[in-house]
Amino acid sequence: DQPFAPELRSDLQGLVFTEDPELAPRDTPNGRMQFVRMVGVTLDELRAIFSWDARAFVDLLRQRDPLLVTDMDRTSLRQDPELGPKIDQG
Repeated sequence: DQPFAPELRSDLQGLVFTEDPELAPRDTPNGRMQFVRMVGVTLDELRAIFSWDARAFVDLLRQRDPLLVTDMDRTSLRQDPELGPKIDQG
């Protein structure tokens, strides 16, 4: 279990892929394109996602950050007094 950038001492150790909130899907002459965003998650969030639902987790994360920009200094949402219990209930 290694963080993405050990020199930053980040708690983020995993990734979730989701629809990009800024770039809508597009039809092109070569087919449909859908843009995805990689979102950094902590190890305990990743464990919760495996036993719960990645889409529901991302929806909770959007409440805190609608653009889903990965903040390398972010702590686990499970420590958030409002969102943590929702994750635990999931």
